Parts: sequence; structure tokens; C-alpha cells
Amino acid sequence: ERKDVGVTLKVIPHIGENGTVRLEIEQEVSNVQASKGQAADLITNKRAIKTAVLAEHGQTVVLGGLVSDDVEFNRQGIPGLSSIPYLGRLFRSDTRSNT
Repeated sequence: ERKDVGVTLKVIPHIGENGTVRLEIEQEVSNVQASKGQAADLITNKRAIKTAVLAEHGQTVVLGGLVSDDVEFNRQGIPGLSSIPYLGRLFRSDTRSNT
């Protein structure tokens, strides 16, 4: 099954008679969770917020977003040799990535 991931921003403007603008805002952030299983076992994370903003004609609106900091650790190496205490470091590669 295909699932879209990423950032979605929906804004619906409503213009009032007195020059005000009401914005209905929906923001959604989704991503694929790191998995060591099969592709069929993929898990998606989804976070969403809804809000409404009222502004006068000509005013600027600043939006904040859903922020996250993900850290992923990966280890690749030669089976058996990479798990030997002290010497195993010569036979493996450890990586860390921040997103």
C-alpha cells in the first residue's frame, strides 16, 4: 500500500465584510519510521495541528510549525568479527544521522 509522507499545509481563507481575513490552517507532518524489517512492515508517524487566525487586511501572519529532531544510529560490519571486544571496531562501521 502506498502512503504519501512529508509536509502538508492547507489554508482556507474567509474574507469578512469589515476587511478582516480569517484563515483556517491545517498542518500535517508524516514520515516513515526506521525499521529493520521487510518493506511491508513500514510504520509511518503522523502529527497534525489545526488552528484559525484572524488578521486585518494588509497584516502579516507568521506561522510556526511542527518541529522534530530524529537521531538514527546504524552499525554495519562483518558478522562475528565486528562483535569481538576492542578488535571489533576494525571490522565495523558506526554511523549517526540527525534529521
